[in-house]
Amino acid sequence: MARKTKEESQKTRDGILDAAERVFLEKGVGTTAMADLADAAGVSRGAVYGHYKNKIEVCLAMCDRAFGQIEVPDENARVPALDILLRAGMGFLRQCCEPGSV
Repeated sequence: MARKTKEESQKTRDGILDAAERVFLEKGVGTTAMADLADAAGVSRGAVYGHYKNKIEVCLAMCDRAFGQIEVPDENARVPALDILLRAGMGFLRQCCEPGSV
């Protein structure tokens, strides 16, 4: 069997994270098994474990994905620190209010 391309691998990771958001909301993180994530994502348990060692890694990846969507000012811009914190905080709050955010 041929190895997946980077794009295919990223699509699988995204599918697992999308499924994790749904399943964690429905069942809670504590009662969700990695097999539940595999079933919801339509992949094998091996595929889930190939990308994430455990539920903690899944949760961290979900946070990374959510926080990666927050707009951060260019580090070379001459923006006061308080403005940067305010923008980051507002971006975080907007992200939390998005449908499907966990």
